[in-house]
Amino acid sequence: YTTEKNLVFMIRYKNGSKDIFDTKEAASSKTQGFQFKYKGFTNITSFVMGFGVGGSATDFSFGFTTINGYQLNPHFSMGVGVGFDAHNERFMVPLFLDLRANFLKTRVSPLFSLGLGYSFIPRAAITQLKPDGSTYPAEGYKGGLFVNPSLGVKFFISKNTSLYFDFGFRLQDFAVNYRNFSLSGQPTSSYVTEYRSLYLTTKFGIVF
Repeated sequence: YTTEKNLVFMIRYKNGSKDIFDTKEAASSKTQGFQFKYKGFTNITSFVMGFGVGGSATDFSFGFTTINGYQLNPHFSMGVGVGFDAHNERFMVPLFLDLRANFLKTRVSPLFSLGLGYSFIPRAAITQLKPDGSTYPAEGYKGGLFVNPSLGVKFFISKNTSLYFDFGFRLQDFAVNYRNFSLSGQPTSSYVTEYRSLYLTTKFGIVF
């Protein structure tokens, strides 16, 4: 009969002698046999959905983010991320710093993350009404602040790979350049309107 050493405290032989094992050493050996990736370069790729709240209640977004960074120790990591969000009338590309904290050094751990950066608008289809009731496309767009704190759960599926899901809150600022029109419908001066979009978010991702 054989068994692992870290499961044995003492062996008593037929001649009366015995071997006693150090329980601290056994516990350490058992922990080392279940070691996960707690330090080194890491990639986090996630699918993201956002549900508008407040003045953004009619907006819905979906997209993805990818983050390249470094796991400093079992509890903290930091990296730089880029994403792509498709909204009702626009596409947004956030570029952000990602900070993460794992509360426990176990297979399953609560997780806090914070994304902080800037969202660009490479393309949009925002229009405005002219005096005659027809639509006119907005003439310019500008991105703005991006903030996304989240709480979730991370769980290892192998030594170097884990999955996670979280729920959070996202703030994205942007501005749109509109035109004023004369009564005859001709464009005259322009003006800028700033928006602050708020979302409840959920993400599901894989960490390498």
